[in-house]
Amino acid sequence: MRTRPRLIAAGVLLPLAAMRVSAQAPCSPQQYNVSVPKGGDDVQRMQPQVSRTRYAALVDSAKWIEAMGAVGADAARAFHAAGVPTADSSKFLRQVDEVIRALQSLPTDATRAAYINATVRPVRFDPIRDANGQYSVFTGPDEIDPGAAYSTRQAEAVCWSAMSADGILFRLNLPLEPAAIRLLSAITTSWMNYRTYGYSRQPIELFLQRGSLRDTLPPRAQLILAHVSGGGEIVGWGGRLDSLSANETIVIEVLGGIGYWHNYTRYAGASGVIAVSSGRPIGGGALIHLGPGLRGGVVWRREDGATRTSALMSFDVYGWFDRSKKPVEDGFNAARSLVLLRGRAER
Repeated sequence: MRTRPRLIAAGVLLPLAAMRVSAQAPCSPQQYNVSVPKGGDDVQRMQPQVSRTRYAALVDSAKWIEAMGAVGADAARAFHAAGVPTADSSKFLRQVDEVIRALQSLPTDATRAAYINATVRPVRFDPIRDANGQYSVFTGPDEIDPGAAYSTRQAEAVCWSAMSADGILFRLNLPLEPAAIRLLSAITTSWMNYRTYGYSRQPIELFLQRGSLRDTLPPRAQLILAHVSGGGEIVGWGGRLDSLSANETIVIEVLGGIGYWHNYTRYAGASGVIAVSSGRPIGGGALIHLGPGLRGGVVWRREDGATRTSALMSFDVYGWFDRSKKPVEDGFNAARSLVLLRGRAER
């Protein structure tokens, strides 16, 4: 009969322990080795694999103050969304402000390394694990304990914000090695070629071929699905030039694909198309891609009881808009963040 209190105690302590582990998990270095989706709300955007894609460009340009300011602003939004206690939120933002003030006087001479270690203190945001396997952020009066009193979402906001800041300061204190510099240069060249010469991807295509935050290069094979573009048809073939006429056409590439080579400066592929031209029946045909700006094909229509053939040209109008470049920029930032802001324990 004396075992009953022990069982009751175990029934109480085990859930409490589970709560503690759940709240502490966001501080684990393994956050860099889990699969995470892109985007999310203000808290999810602070997951270090996600947040570093926003800071990669600033770090690549050595804009350390701006990068830390961006972390502070993003963290403040995450704390508000998660309901982090005001006292702890103030502690975190005070540490960010202290780092920014220190960075404003960052030396450029031989004293730089000593100044970073003594004044900037790059390890300050690295979550600290004690002998019991529990994590805290900061030491001394600004210590934050994302333990049992915290919900998982609150712990995520604090831990992920700390890890995001830590990644930036880790890179400040440890410049890239030559091999990493060469890798970053190769990644940059591939993504810039893809941005300049690649075929645009529209929302449906991006949804179905989203890629991953761990992709270092653009896709070698690109899906074409319901891709809308402008075009023109040459109609009236009959051996006489004066019988030819041109019509403006809306081209819908129903399904197809292209493949890239020569470091994303060349591509080729094909797609089945629907052609819509004012005053004429809807036509169907095929479009061949032979690289940037070289797209042509054939369209067939039933008109006046006969099947008529037209030559088709297509123009990647969507690619002329800045918004078409944003997915490329996002992919590039994710790729270079894998080099610039790699986690301390990242595989």
